Amino acid sequence: HVPASAAADEGKCDASSDDLHSWTSASFEYEADFSAPGPLKRLHDRLMCAICGRPMVEPKRAPCGHKMCAACWPKILPAQKACPTCAAQVSEETLATETDSTLLAMLGDLVVLCPNYLCDWAGPRASIDDHLRTCALFPCPSKGACTWQGRRAQR
Repeated sequence: HVPASAAADEGKCDASSDDLHSWTSASFEYEADFSAPGPLKRLHDRLMCAICGRPMVEPKRAPCGHKMCAACWPKILPAQKACPTCAAQVSEETLATETDSTLLAMLGDLVVLCPNYLCDWAGPRASIDDHLRTCALFPCPSKGACTWQGRRAQR
């Protein structure tokens, strides 16, 4: 991958469009306002991580049944060792990958916006990787210092 300074000199980035993003709850901008009151509020609350307050990404389930983002649990477990919802004992070893297909489908169906502000695509969260592979306004997939952003044809 060309360093940011070299990429800027060439106006290009050599990161592969096949590089997959590591998604966290903060990665997504949602079309819906999850804080708005209304009939869907209770349903939206069930999709939220009690740690980050956003829709769960790769949910992990504690023995007590509460679910949080896989990336959020490690933020609290070293110090707290308890579920933030009910205070039941939790450890990294007792967490299980969520297998509730209905919950996972609902999370995947949430409408998200393309992370590239130049693109107006909005679609199901489960399709974001597919969209980014073909987005004409492709953001650099690198986790490094590269800030390249532009049209795929310019890469």
